[in-house]
Amino acid sequence: MPLFKRKYIIIAIIILLAMVVPIYYWFDPSQSDFMPRCVFKTYLHIECPGCGFQRALHALLHGDIQASLAFNPFLIISIPILILACTNELIITHSQASAKIVRLTKINKWILHLYIALYLAWFVIRNIYNIN
Repeated sequence: MPLFKRKYIIIAIIILLAMVVPIYYWFDPSQSDFMPRCVFKTYLHIECPGCGFQRALHALLHGDIQASLAFNPFLIISIPILILACTNELIITHSQASAKIVRLTKINKWILHLYIALYLAWFVIRNIYNIN
């Protein structure tokens, strides 16, 4: 992907976060009717890896780490991984050395594969042990 497209994607993500984070700060997803509901839970009656993510984010934004962990501990794992991946993207976008771009892209792929593996493992574990 050309560097200028990456730059616009990163800007779009930052704008999206600037719009979404205040909504999750001000509105409790468990009490709001307009927040999206989990399709897995609604139709399949199983917990997806993201179930409780909205409530966990709301609790985390209010500084309640214990409640956030109770709603979805995967959120706490996700934040450093996603920050690392985004940081690597920013470095790639602003780097001019092609060797550095290749090296960081490999790290980004490794981070993505790790995240997907953790996400799938959490999906299986939370349904086997009935973790809500």
